[in-house]
This record gives sequence, C-alpha cells and structure tokens, in this order.
Amino acid sequence: MAIHEGNTKDVSVSNARFKILAYGAPGSGKTYFGSTMPKPYFISLDGGLLGLSVRKLAVPYVQVDTFEDLTQVLMQIRNVTRAQDRESIIIDHLTALSPLVVDATLRAANKRVMDIGLWGAAKDRLRVLINDFTGLADDPGLKKHFHTCMLSHEQIERDEVRGGTWGTPATIGQFSYYVGGWFDLFLYFEQVTEWKNGKQIPSWVMRSLKYVDYVARDRLGILQPAEENNFQIILDRFKEKTDATD
Repeated sequence: MAIHEGNTKDVSVSNARFKILAYGAPGSGKTYFGSTMPKPYFISLDGGLLGLSVRKLAVPYVQVDTFEDLTQVLMQIRNVTRAQDRESIIIDHLTALSPLVVDATLRAANKRVMDIGLWGAAKDRLRVLINDFTGLADDPGLKKHFHTCMLSHEQIERDEVRGGTWGTPATIGQFSYYVGGWFDLFLYFEQVTEWKNGKQIPSWVMRSLKYVDYVARDRLGILQPAEENNFQIILDRFKEKTDATD
C-alpha cells in the first residue's frame, strides 16, 4: 500500500464518509434509514427489502447467499466494478451474516460441528470482513470512498462479566460487545408512540447514547441522544459541528 498524506481540516460535509452500525428490533426503521443515505446500494442477506418496495422506493440491491458471494461483491465495490454510481453501501444485515460465516468456517475446516477453535476462526473471518467493509469509507488506497452502514437485529442477553442485561447487535457470541468499535456511529433504532389530538402516532428514532439497557455510541460527538430516523440529520449535525469549530 502506498503512503498517503492529508489534513483533517480538509474534511467537509461534501467529502466526509461515515461508518455506521445500526441495530434494533424488526420494524424499528433500520432498512428505511439505509434508504435515506445518499445514492444507497443494498447488499441483502435475507431478502428483507420488501418495506422499501411498499414505500415505492427504488433502491438498487444485490442478493447474496454465501460468505464467498459477499466477499466477492465487496471486492468488486472496492475495485469500482460494481456500484460505480452509488455513494452509500448498506449490508442488511449482520445477524444474517453470522450463519454464513459459520458455514464458511466449517467448510474451510472440512468439519460439521463447531468447536472452540472454529468459533475463534469464525470471529476472525467476520472481523476481517467488517474491516474490509468499513474500509470502503476511508481506505486511502481506494479510488472511491462510500458511506458504509451495517444493519443488525438486536439481542438481549445477560453479561456475566459486567453484570446486568444488555441489548447489543445480534451476532457471534461476545463479538457483539465490541463490534461497534469499527464504526463512527453505533446507533440503536426504536419505534416510539406519541399522543397527538387523542391519537397514537408512531415515529422512529435513532439513539446515539446508552438508552435503558441498549448500548449505543457516538464517537464523533455530533448527535443528540435521540434524533429523527434520517441520514440527513447526521449530515446536518456534522456540518453544524464543523462550522462551529472553524
């Protein structure tokens, strides 16, 4: 890899590329959020894009069924032979990716049952893939950079080490506790209900701080604890923050 130099003062809304991990229950607005990103391109792992069709949203996507297919698609995006006219890449979703990783790990080892060593290999395989995916946003060796967003279902489990119950992205074992470290924004999505004129009106929010038992983190420090479910909010908050520091 060649050596690249730059200056952080040159980063603006126009050239900034965000790395986002969004998780929540089914129906919490994760896929819709991905569709609000600039020129989105979905990598679908479970065919869960029907909601976008119902909303009459025309969003290009590719369906993948194996871990190898996914790595090939990511390589094509890195080489700009796929999604050339897109600006945002969304993997939908991490939870469906986990069994594909397990399957690829078993096939590579020519085994049928996972053991401790293979679980470690599966986590390493997943870690490399996530690094390759988030690298689409900032790898200096690439000709083109993309906003990246990985969606995930939520899981609720007891943390035997820290104590208490936590909500985290549903993925392989303890990997769920630190997967957010690869992303600028680690967001929890939720559907909420408000009363207006005597009627219950549903809305969808993204949370950027720990909310009840759900883990979330804003590494950029640009969001309010709860924001409207729309990527444009992130761009607006980033612009406000950078303009204030000029």
